[in-house]
Amino acid sequence: TVAQVALGHLDDGDGVVGPAGPNGQRTAIGGNEKYTHQRIRELTEVVYEEGVDIANMSGSGTTKYRGTVSEWWLDRYFSEMWDDGVLLVASAGNKGLDVDQVTNVCDADGCREAAYSYPCESSYVLCVGGVSWDSVQRHPKSNYGTAQGNRTVEIYGPFEVYVSSITEAGVVEGTFKRGSGTSY
Repeated sequence: TVAQVALGHLDDGDGVVGPAGPNGQRTAIGGNEKYTHQRIRELTEVVYEEGVDIANMSGSGTTKYRGTVSEWWLDRYFSEMWDDGVLLVASAGNKGLDVDQVTNVCDADGCREAAYSYPCESSYVLCVGGVSWDSVQRHPKSNYGTAQGNRTVEIYGPFEVYVSSITEAGVVEGTFKRGSGTSY
């Protein structure tokens, strides 16, 4: 659905025409699943096999504390794609949480975040939050960031868009309704 919103072509049977439709090509590896090590390997393979220039990641996950092996491992893959000119975009999440929440536990290395939100908080990923309908204010369900730099929510877009159901024959079914989430 998210790729359709951005890259839908006229008469492609999806019922959506996106602003990049005439200039882009869609490639997908699946829905809003957590970005496990396996999913990132799949994403990397698709990026290189299909010659993808922009990778949009709708799923997300969290791991306890920043600076973990998972963060290092994900950044290794993301930095390689980033260095090769691939724009990596990820949804911030839909729980209304601050992805930069810091715990009260500090040591010689500094204070740590309560959790690392991935892929959103990678410095090689553009993390997108959502704004409310007909507003420039953050939607209450959109995750957000309070830190500075490139390991936080960096940009905001629509949290809600109009969507519809499409039959296998490519016919719009029912009425349009609002779909929501930072993936849009």
